[in-house]
Amino acid sequence: MTLSMVIKKKDGNYSTEPPTEPGLEAVVAPAVYDVLLSSSGCNFVADTTDVLIGTITCSFVTEGALGYTAISSLYTADCSSPLSSGDVSIDTTATGFVAVRGSGVQYSSPYTVSFPIANRAALADYQIAFCVKTSVMDDNLMVYDFTGQKIRLNINLNEDFTSASDLTTELFNGIAVAEQEQSVSYTVGIKRCDADGNAVGDDTVLAVGETFFLCVEGSEDRVVVNNISYLTAEGQANGASLPIIAVDGSGGLEGTLISNTFVYGYGENQVIIATRLPVAFFVSAQTVVFSGVANIYVDSVDPGRVLNSQLSRGMQVASEESASFSMDIQVVGMDDASSASAIKTTAAMFFVAAVAALIV
Repeated sequence: MTLSMVIKKKDGNYSTEPPTEPGLEAVVAPAVYDVLLSSSGCNFVADTTDVLIGTITCSFVTEGALGYTAISSLYTADCSSPLSSGDVSIDTTATGFVAVRGSGVQYSSPYTVSFPIANRAALADYQIAFCVKTSVMDDNLMVYDFTGQKIRLNINLNEDFTSASDLTTELFNGIAVAEQEQSVSYTVGIKRCDADGNAVGDDTVLAVGETFFLCVEGSEDRVVVNNISYLTAEGQANGASLPIIAVDGSGGLEGTLISNTFVYGYGENQVIIATRLPVAFFVSAQTVVFSGVANIYVDSVDPGRVLNSQLSRGMQVASEESASFSMDIQVVGMDDASSASAIKTTAAMFFVAAVAALIV
């Protein structure tokens, strides 16, 4: 699929061509992430010392966005599980990775990785076999594409190598699909905020009658908070407890709000909870723990990024899940009745205004 931009010119006509004036380059598509074994493939060089049999070196061609990186890891010969043997190791001291910008937002770089093979590997078998997974990641270390290579190196009866033809490689892109699916996990965080969702200091204490706001936000932009399953407040000093949002059924559904709680922003990356604690929490100064669970889902594609099909499947597996959250808030006791009363009156007025704003 080709994306284009419709741009209105000064003369009133329209064009699908990107602007050519300096500084007005149009970004019509996100960067592509890709990693392929280069035409030179993998090669073996025998070692002249008594430490190693030799070293296998593989060269790749990689693509990605600004700040992307490449990384390799070792698996067993069938690519089913991480390699635990120390007979084969990874040497990334000279990868040659230098991302160079091409057109638009696209960057590319060669990537070379070496695998020293210990002498003891030849004592166990006449064939050394392992699998290499090479991935490209964005600047947040999120994997966007990978390739697998099954590598086999044959040893003759004299435990030396006759020629480069003893080395074979086989593409295996079914590598670790199950691992990708299992490892994709997303979380939510909770913070003090104002009615507009802007963060406020976590060190701000609560007083009796005070309305306050909590924001529950997905760990990434693609994480959407479908609803809040439950939210409880627990006083750590006097044991006061309140189900601010009571669990409904198995917990996979939206919870039931208590009468003085409002939640808005469902279906977005961040939801805002407006509530007020009862007097029982303010008998004395203490810490109140707010904890709960959000039901979340994950957009299949993050805006501005491209995912390969295997990773997209992994994200679909994690597209409906629950994520817990928790935070501590300090409250002040009601020792100073006049101060508490003043705070309560002001807060009550603000709460009514906030609710009115939600209803409009």
